[in-house]
Amino acid sequence: MNTHLLAWAAGVFDGEGYACSARYSSKTKGMTATLMLGVGQAHKEMLDRLLAIFRFGSVTGPSRSGNTPMWAFKIHGFEKVQAATAMLWPWLGVVKRAQLTRVLLDAKAHPTAKKRYFDIHSAAIIRTRLSNGERQSVLAKELACPKHVIWNIAHQRTYTPEEIRNVAD
Repeated sequence: MNTHLLAWAAGVFDGEGYACSARYSSKTKGMTATLMLGVGQAHKEMLDRLLAIFRFGSVTGPSRSGNTPMWAFKIHGFEKVQAATAMLWPWLGVVKRAQLTRVLLDAKAHPTAKKRYFDIHSAAIIRTRLSNGERQSVLAKELACPKHVIWNIAHQRTYTPEEIRNVAD
């Protein structure tokens, strides 16, 4: 890896970047724990260069911030943020080192588990009700959950039949 490019990337992140261990989710209308490192810019070229240097992450946009289109380079997940931190560390200033240390320690102390709306017993009951002819949309409304949750249970994406059998045994 070219250390000159990493030093440049560290300078960009030091001046323009951010790291956080929580963000607002428009899906759940609340905070979700996810580790992220990012840089926002009005021009995409710098962010494409960061993506080429790291070889992981993503460039998204444009989104609107007032009249200015904004682009973002983001790296999600503990392992990837930790790897990017290690790559940038020698050239980071004390403020960004402290910020990255804080969010990495916070993410490590509060690991996230995949949230499921229903436990395995409830999923088994939902599957039985569906096999008896109840409609997915009606169940979703009754159980106050998104329709895709019922669909995933119906199509055995949330729990496999083997998982349900193992609990029943």
